[in-house]
Amino acid sequence: MIFYRRYFILCILSILFSSKFSAIFGQDYFSISGITLPSAANGTYNYQGTYSGEKYWQNSSGYKVYRDNYGGREYWNIDIDLNDDNDVYFYVEDYTSTPPQSGYTSLSGTGNPAITFYPEINIQGNKVSIVDGDSTPSLSDHTDFGSANVAAQTVSRTYTIQNSGKAQLTISSIVISGTNSSDFSITSSPASTVGAESSTTFVVTFNPSTAGNLTAKITVNNSDADESIYDFNIMGAGNALITFTDGSSFTANIVGTTNQAIGRFILVADAVGANLSSSEIKLNGIRSGLSNFRLWISTDNGFNSISDTQLGSDVSSDPGVGSSIIFNGFSGVINTSNKYFFLTADVSGSATGSVAPIVVSNSKLSFTNASLSTTINNFALSSSGAVLPVELVSFAATINGNKVLLNWQTSTEVNNYGFEIARLRPEKDRDLADAGTQTEAWETIGFVNGHGNSNSPNDYSFADTVSVSGTIKYRLKQIDTDGNFEYSDIVEIVIDIPIEFKLAQNYPNPFNPTTIIKYSIPAVGDEYIRPTNKVTLKIYDLLGREVATLVNKEQTPGKYEVTFDAGQLASGTYIYRIVTGGFVAAKKLLLLK
Repeated sequence: MIFYRRYFILCILSILFSSKFSAIFGQDYFSISGITLPSAANGTYNYQGTYSGEKYWQNSSGYKVYRDNYGGREYWNIDIDLNDDNDVYFYVEDYTSTPPQSGYTSLSGTGNPAITFYPEINIQGNKVSIVDGDSTPSLSDHTDFGSANVAAQTVSRTYTIQNSGKAQLTISSIVISGTNSSDFSITSSPASTVGAESSTTFVVTFNPSTAGNLTAKITVNNSDADESIYDFNIMGAGNALITFTDGSSFTANIVGTTNQAIGRFILVADAVGANLSSSEIKLNGIRSGLSNFRLWISTDNGFNSISDTQLGSDVSSDPGVGSSIIFNGFSGVINTSNKYFFLTADVSGSATGSVAPIVVSNSKLSFTNASLSTTINNFALSSSGAVLPVELVSFAATINGNKVLLNWQTSTEVNNYGFEIARLRPEKDRDLADAGTQTEAWETIGFVNGHGNSNSPNDYSFADTVSVSGTIKYRLKQIDTDGNFEYSDIVEIVIDIPIEFKLAQNYPNPFNPTTIIKYSIPAVGDEYIRPTNKVTLKIYDLLGREVATLVNKEQTPGKYEVTFDAGQLASGTYIYRIVTGGFVAAKKLLLLK
């Protein structure tokens, strides 16, 4: 009768009252013993979730422990289901959030139920629970320590060990293991025991020894039966500090056309593991003729396109004055010794002006595992703008008697000191063609001053007296004011030197009052620089008296002509006679006035 009366009253009250209890008991599991009938109600009960807003636990035979409200009174039940009907085996009136460990009244069961509680571990970081076995560190729960400078910073994180169970939790040890375990340490240990529904804390400090992502695992060994090894991964980023050195000590030297270094900067880190990942460089200076910009990394301060490594892809086109080129998609390793970064460009033979590369600010350089310690403010990458070559638009040679006339023109000039004129001798040209080199055959035969800096065309000329037959080659060596130089293309000209002495008939003849007399002196011997010949060319009247001397000097082999002016002489026949070495010749000329 007691059971049916209670059951009837509770059913009525359950309709009239709908008070819900929100349990705060955090026990994941507990065990029950002492039940005789039904004996299957003994055993371990595991937390299942909620039913009608209330938590409940269940054992492997399907028996449940839950709490419900009857007419404003709270009862804990041991039942086969979650219904308040006549199959409730034990109950106890209790207003706490935890099932009482004893004191249960039997309704349809027999025995004396006794509940045994266990410790229940949970670990939090930043007040966020960390799941046992978590392999994905996060900033939100402080398993990701963020970044710290390798040389100067540490980061500490405090973790809370919670015991939500109703029995004491024992912490036997905390171990840090994994690839980079030496970069993490426990700097404050937890209590060795944690009371029921209590907590303790421990502190882990990240002190990176190298740049990059560093990982480890924390393992908390404890007395929670089903989570006795509570572990989770942690990580932190070591951050190197980078020192930037501009190009004020670098002088651009344009000596060719491909991969000409026009700028340089230096990066050095206070720890290994840092990388440059992108670079934006502004190009000042009025210029033309640049293309195929490239960024390179080198271990020394001299650029070498064979041994150095290109970073990223070419920037094929010049962006224009004051615009920038960007290199990305690479990883340039920076360590504790200087790394040199060179900016190069292809320079056409008609390039003009100058280019001055600069890095505008810190934001124009991107790094992984590193940051700049230097504040960049329009830092130049060379001591002065890279001066582009003098633009030589023409270079030609013509022959006039025994003289070769060289003529050339420039369209613009920058820091042009001048031009050395060099000649290649025909005999040595032939000899060295067999030897495969012409380096030593060139001889400097003159110098012509340049115009320094000029944006308008300039014409130059030089005359070379020659005395040998064959093909003669010439080239120009354009020299800058800083000593840098570049050679021009080679021009050739064929020289026809006489092979015999000859005195030609004057022309015109008869004449009044001037006439031209031509003669030839042959080349004799194998030397290019021939011995000179003493040449005399004189005019006589028919009585053998000398009336004029036209030539009286040393002359090299070649073809010559001289003009005779007879304005002071009377009409008549005269003799002109040449004497040179062993050659003597004479001819008549007629003056008619």
